[in-house]
Amino acid sequence: MADEQYTCEKSADDPYGLLSVPQACYGSRYQEHLLEQYKLYVEMADRISARRASANTFFLTANAALLAAFGALRPSHAVEWWPSAAVALGGLVLCAVWMLLIRSYRQLNTGKWAVVGHIEGLLPMAPYAAEWRALGCGKNWRKYLQLTVVETIAISAFTGLYVLLLVALAAGLLTMPPTASGI
Repeated sequence: MADEQYTCEKSADDPYGLLSVPQACYGSRYQEHLLEQYKLYVEMADRISARRASANTFFLTANAALLAAFGALRPSHAVEWWPSAAVALGGLVLCAVWMLLIRSYRQLNTGKWAVVGHIEGLLPMAPYAAEWRALGCGKNWRKYLQLTVVETIAISAFTGLYVLLLVALAAGLLTMPPTASGI
């Protein structure tokens, strides 16, 4: 079975099970192939970051569209309140999905960059590890504000806005008064 090669067992010298063939058994092109695989792996990790940015753009746009729809459907004396409530509830669902996706991307990136760091331990230079240390290992937000924090703030702002809109709808604060012409 193909899945048998992917185990969760760790060894002290290779905690991620990265090295499938020891250098002594591989041959003279071991370092060359290791560097090529490293380049490919870093490129794949960068592509995940690009997909994450695209996902954020989608969710920001979708939330903006929902808020515009909410404004367009704002209940009047002649229009039911429930279409506006449905839009706000849809926004809450959208924010929940966005938060789950961000969590998944963070977990995936954490694993990928841990493996990059392990590969760098086998190479003469470790630029990503050095960059992470230069940024204070993510412990000081003034040196490096993690993207997940920024994303969470945006999601929380949209979520709070949708909740406020639902409360205002329930309290009848968003209905438009009848016009002077009675329409």
